[in-house]
Amino acid sequence: MLFVPVISWLFAIFVAVRIGDAFGQNGVFSFFLLFLLSPIGFFIVGWGPARHRAIEYD
Repeated sequence: MLFVPVISWLFAIFVAVRIGDAFGQNGVFSFFLLFLLSPIGFFIVGWGPARHRAIEYD
């Protein structure tokens, strides 16, 4: 029963890091501000100088 919550937390971290990569932020920013403090982090990404850039993953 512990398997599902653990997978969902890992998926949320993965999504936060990918969003940070798309906006040119590093992994530390993504983990702390987009995962742990998401309201603050998304305001910084949304209204800050960062712009979305297309990333091609192999």
